[in-house]
Amino acid sequence: LDEIGDFPVMVQGKLLRVLETNTFRRVGGREEIHADVRVVAATNKVLDKEIAAGSFRRDLFYRLSQFPVTLAPLRERREDILPLARFFLSEGSEGGEPRAFSEGAEALLMTYDWPGNVRELKHAVARFRVRWGTEREMSAAAVAAVLGMLADELERLGEPEENARSFAAKVAAYERQLIAEALRQTKGVKTHAITLLGMPPATFHRKIKELGIAEWTIDEEESAIEFVRHDGISGSTLCFPSVPAVPNDRAP
Repeated sequence: LDEIGDFPVMVQGKLLRVLETNTFRRVGGREEIHADVRVVAATNKVLDKEIAAGSFRRDLFYRLSQFPVTLAPLRERREDILPLARFFLSEGSEGGEPRAFSEGAEALLMTYDWPGNVRELKHAVARFRVRWGTEREMSAAAVAAVLGMLADELERLGEPEENARSFAAKVAAYERQLIAEALRQTKGVKTHAITLLGMPPATFHRKIKELGIAEWTIDEEESAIEFVRHDGISGSTLCFPSVPAVPNDRAP
């Protein structure tokens, strides 16, 4: 029985009767039917608090809690994140070419706290598949985009946790690093950087503006890419190994 804590009180009473008498009656039926079953119930609520609030029956709680098992949230057992993500990904690859997460994508999955636990992870993997192109590996940029959406949704829901804001900042920093490295490797040719990242052009140009990478230069002597925010508030510099000067035929 999933989400036992959400059962209406009337239904809880009927379930308690079944557990105590091992019998039940079908809807519209008159005959008592014997039931020899083992019940496994799950909930994400704190039932002690629900009992105090009067929304969960104390007698049913004691009937069900003969052997309680507390499962830690996913953020406290991070070793399960990647095996679960790979499993959910394999579920959607039946009959097709097997796919995988890139090394950078897996590293990004490990940075998220997954406040929705396994269900949120499964939901995220479903989104990954929808956004997937023809590549065999899911890129870190694509994973960052989906996780950024999840963080935004969490913030809109008004969750008290700091996870949404902190993770959004991590995603932004990681996306900035990915795009900067792609621009460095392609010597500033944006069309080549888009291909390298496996990112839709519209997304690339939107990220360029959001992350303040719209105006940038590569200094041949200092070997650095300089980022200037559109609002002019601040700037930052990331240094890389020496690279040749940017050619004049940069894509717009």
